[in-house]
Amino acid sequence: MLFRSVALDVQRCAGRRLQRWSVVAAACAALADRSRDPQRAAAFWEEAGLVAADALGDDGRAEAWLRSALAAAGDRAVAYRKLRAILQRRGDQAALEALVTQRLAVVTEDHERAELFWEQARLRRALGLREGALEAANKVVALEPEHVAARALAAEIHAASGRLGETAEALAALAACREAPRHQRLAARLGAIDLFDLRLERPERALAQIDALVSEGEADEA
Repeated sequence: MLFRSVALDVQRCAGRRLQRWSVVAAACAALADRSRDPQRAAAFWEEAGLVAADALGDDGRAEAWLRSALAAAGDRAVAYRKLRAILQRRGDQAALEALVTQRLAVVTEDHERAELFWEQARLRRALGLREGALEAANKVVALEPEHVAARALAAEIHAASGRLGETAEALAALAACREAPRHQRLAARLGAIDLFDLRLERPERALAQIDALVSEGEADEA
């Protein structure tokens, strides 16, 4: 078994030197299949997938091998990015959403998690998974309170679902975002005032929004 693994590795290296990419891919896949170490197997699966995608133009085998790499070691960033690119080219939003969800299970850095949650929210919205998109958008906001697009999406989903109270609160939160463009903050503030005053009959919340409008110097624009 050891001799066979050494022979395959020699074949892999020789194939690279000679640019015989089908030989490289096959050797990598065989080495991955024989490896008992998940990290080592993942590295070989990843290499096989990259060669299949970039040198052979074989997205089918590349996808299968990159999925094997991630199954062996879910934190392989290069395998994730390449598989994501393949799925994007294919326009497979359901597979992309599943891949992003899988990636979230192994990522710990807050900024990257926020980016992944935002991608998850957009994909779920495109798939018609409205409540799932809202859940993901709320997770973005929990990590990055000034994420304007996530707050806007939350307001949009609440409005589409007929949840007036939640819509008003989401619009008020969007209006308070310093990163939002002036016209967007103003529109959100006016929308919140309208809902609180006319639809929800909560004059105290409407007055709070009017006070904020005045303090921001936007009263004349309204």
